[in-house]
Amino acid sequence: MPMLGIALIVAVPFADLQAQANEIQPTQVDTATECKPCRITLARLATLGDFNDSISIYGFPHVLKMNTKGLFFAIPEPASSLAAYDRSGKLVKTVGRFRMGPGEFQAITQIILDAADTIIAVDQFARRVSIFDPTGKFVRAVPFHVEMTTGSTSTRLLDHSFVIGGNRFTSDRIGFPLHHFRADGTPLRSFGAERPVYDRRNSAAGFRKVTSSGGLVWASWIDRYRIEAWDPASGKLKQAFVSSPSWFPLRNITPDVAWGEIRPFPWLKDVAVDEAGRIWVIAAIARDDWKKSPGAKYESGRLRDYYQSVIEIINPGTARVITRLFVPEYVHGFAAPGVLYSHRETADGDIVYDVWRTTLTTTSR
Repeated sequence: MPMLGIALIVAVPFADLQAQANEIQPTQVDTATECKPCRITLARLATLGDFNDSISIYGFPHVLKMNTKGLFFAIPEPASSLAAYDRSGKLVKTVGRFRMGPGEFQAITQIILDAADTIIAVDQFARRVSIFDPTGKFVRAVPFHVEMTTGSTSTRLLDHSFVIGGNRFTSDRIGFPLHHFRADGTPLRSFGAERPVYDRRNSAAGFRKVTSSGGLVWASWIDRYRIEAWDPASGKLKQAFVSSPSWFPLRNITPDVAWGEIRPFPWLKDVAVDEAGRIWVIAAIARDDWKKSPGAKYESGRLRDYYQSVIEIINPGTARVITRLFVPEYVHGFAAPGVLYSHRETADGDIVYDVWRTTLTTTSR
């Protein structure tokens, strides 16, 4: 990673991020649910990952995408290939391997699928984007000279361009959390803030979970409950919502404390907008039965022991929560519209992904 001059980055207190001048004032969401008979239901679609598979599905980053045919694409450990699973949970193919040749990878950080099921794999270490047809056949690779943090998320736009949310470590882009690229990986613009601010004490402030709807890019912050709609063509903010539910307390800088010593902080895990324009939000919060565990070590496979999840739906027209659901699973995000995925450790010690279909229903009074 190229070094940046000291003058390029100034550590700014995290509170300054909220104080940035902006033409659009955020709308406060009323956390009282407006639809009492409404319910969010989850139906399991598949469980992915098996001890007998040739790969381990649970690598990093935790990315899962579902195409229009119902195939699931994951990034298995050590992020140098793509794994495809069918709805029965069977591993049907792997794409690529750890090399530098055509269709091969160094470290995949993103999977992007379009409406035609074309597969784009962003390989940050190899600094290129590899494009595959829906069967997994390699088509071409294009340079992608971008330094980005891991844990970013992405969304495909109608013109086949794409947006990635995260810190991009170049002198002219750092501090902007959203980055727009042509379909071939050529950078177009970075946006998502009125002025670029990067706080090295709290890198999460630069992460965004992103989706697209109606020509806009919807971006959720991670460590605070704020959701914004941006116009990727102009880079302008069009709408913003903030919420202050009791289960998502506001915090500033993440303290330097041992895992298990403090109650796990809440995180916004993902955001989606459905065909009716409703905003779906996934948050991870501390389990109700969480207890201090001095000396406990962070184990990503056992996050379900520390966290539960909240799924809630916001009506942007009324700025009210339609309904919400608390679930014991650790939900990572959306694999496709209306489809989310969680992970757990089995009794045998295997890490698996559970895939769920979400539905908003109305019960009779």
